[in-house]
Amino acid sequence: MSENDVYKSPAWAWNADWDPDNHPSADPQMARLRANVVELIRHFAHANHLGFAECRVFYSPQEWAERGELYGTGSLLVVVYDGASIGDAIEYDRCNYGLIKKLADELSEYGMFITPCTCWYAAIHYEAKYATRSFEEKT
Repeated sequence: MSENDVYKSPAWAWNADWDPDNHPSADPQMARLRANVVELIRHFAHANHLGFAECRVFYSPQEWAERGELYGTGSLLVVVYDGASIGDAIEYDRCNYGLIKKLADELSEYGMFITPCTCWYAAIHYEAKYATRSFEEKT
């Protein structure tokens, strides 16, 4: 099975319709950064045998605010895990600290960090000054 086949498998349910062109932003650079983070999380999940919730997984902060949500509206991206195993790499209550650190370390290279908002979603924030790597360097 190729890497692309994994993403088509029902066992890896996720928000496959995320497309930066369908999520306009006042700042195209942020829209592209958001799309790159989505791909990073997808690859991380695949590499660590984690799945996504069967609901929509990724939201821009604007979309999240339009839902009336209170937390995460000032972030780069909101990730909904709602019981799915990708939450093991985000939610401290699940006590998988090694996996949490692994995802946090990967994101931090790009100047990003995760804040769990509730027990079913988290926000990813971006601070360019902390980035030691850019997605353009990633091959």
